Amino acid sequence: MVVTVFQEPIVRKYRAPLCSLACLFNLVVVVAALVVPFYVAYASQNFWLKTNTFLEQPVINFQYDVLVVLQGTAAQDSQVATWAWSTTAGGQEAYENYLRAPIIRAWAEDDNLDEVADTWTVTVQMPLEATERVYQAQALLYFGYSLQGPAQLDMDAIAYVEHASPLPGTELLVEADAALRQRTPLSVRRANTHPSLRFGEASPSMFPNKISTVLSSYAKRNYTMALENTYKSWGVSSVLDPNSIVADSFCLNFTMRVPRDTVLYTPGVPEVLKTAWIQFFAIFVLFAVLLAVLQSFVFTNQVLESVVAAEGPMPHTKRKEHRF
Repeated sequence: MVVTVFQEPIVRKYRAPLCSLACLFNLVVVVAALVVPFYVAYASQNFWLKTNTFLEQPVINFQYDVLVVLQGTAAQDSQVATWAWSTTAGGQEAYENYLRAPIIRAWAEDDNLDEVADTWTVTVQMPLEATERVYQAQALLYFGYSLQGPAQLDMDAIAYVEHASPLPGTELLVEADAALRQRTPLSVRRANTHPSLRFGEASPSMFPNKISTVLSSYAKRNYTMALENTYKSWGVSSVLDPNSIVADSFCLNFTMRVPRDTVLYTPGVPEVLKTAWIQFFAIFVLFAVLLAVLQSFVFTNQVLESVVAAEGPMPHTKRKEHRF
């Protein structure tokens, strides 16, 4: 009984003159193995990564700046009236003839205890006289918005709340989700910041500090926070008789949830090169295997003439003659 105690591979080399079809074929195979995968990956329209996205829950903090404007009637003769309040000097100056101090409360809730607010609740309780009715409510609430992911962002954000009804109301309940709005992708090369938008900083050619002016300036920004999945509930006065006594205040209850958001950004050079290399290498491996099979078929079957030389792994070692 004979067993194999050791084995060595025998290398076969196919040699051909430099100016020959076999050498030209080998050169074409090497070039094709590099060029074809690159062309296929590039033609997929996603070889050079121009934009990418990531999911992140933003850090949102209430800045305790509000502008509240209520409109309705003030007396039995249905005289139109406006009541307003602002926490800033500019807003108070714009509505100095309509100011009335409300009670403002705000608190955050962290459901998963990760030190990032999951919900913000803001309540504004505006006192009213017995004959005053509210038919429309508007409010601007200021928040700080920041992202700490691959592309950082730090900006002031506004939550705009508005509702009008033909029936007088005592309460406006609003629930919504905070969402990032982008006109351009964020950059990973630097921290993205946006100028603060405060009451009193609008263009002098416009009516400063008004809600319409602030919203117009805010809408021109590249990055803003918007409200999505908004649900509203208007609490109608139980008594519609203008001579009756109604609730002594109007309450605005605003609840904003902070879910994870999809952020669009421009990747850096390392990420672009890594993505391109992965695509190229994946296609290169497939083509390299196919071209290796083609080379083996052409040369082992002598489709193109070449000289075959067999060599062992250690040709310098003296070997004994084989015994048959």
